Amino acid sequence: MAIWKNPHLVTALLVAPVLAILAYFAIDALVGEKAHPAVAGKSYELIARPNCRRPGGTCQLANADFELTFEVVRSSTTLAELRVATSHPLRQLAIAVADPTTARPRPVLFASETSTDTSWKGALPQPLPNGAKLQLAVLADNQSEFFAEFSPAFIAAR
Repeated sequence: MAIWKNPHLVTALLVAPVLAILAYFAIDALVGEKAHPAVAGKSYELIARPNCRRPGGTCQLANADFELTFEVVRSSTTLAELRVATSHPLRQLAIAVADPTTARPRPVLFASETSTDTSWKGALPQPLPNGAKLQLAVLADNQSEFFAEFSPAFIAAR
């Protein structure tokens, strides 16, 4: 095993993985996509965080600095009351339950709870059909539109 006694080889085996990791992050910083502020009149997709896929009573959707947090306030056999906290003021917030058997879902408009339009409240019918998805449409104060389609699994906990 004379190969392991060569100091140049041992140094190269130790330094190469460190350089590879540094290069990975350097390339990402140089050419990676940067988040831009929302432009008025354009549409942006909100990404559902992992807590939306599990029962727990909360769900977060985000895109750069724009974030919505859904919280189940009360749930019964016929209605699930939701409160939505937003990072930016909104003009309108609507959610539709997209059922695989229904062609056109009917949206439910949420009402603002505060004068700053950062807290909204609404109710969704229960129980939701198997395979249903929630479709969200949001109009921000700066005329930007945000949309998302996500799982209603977080409602099941309450």
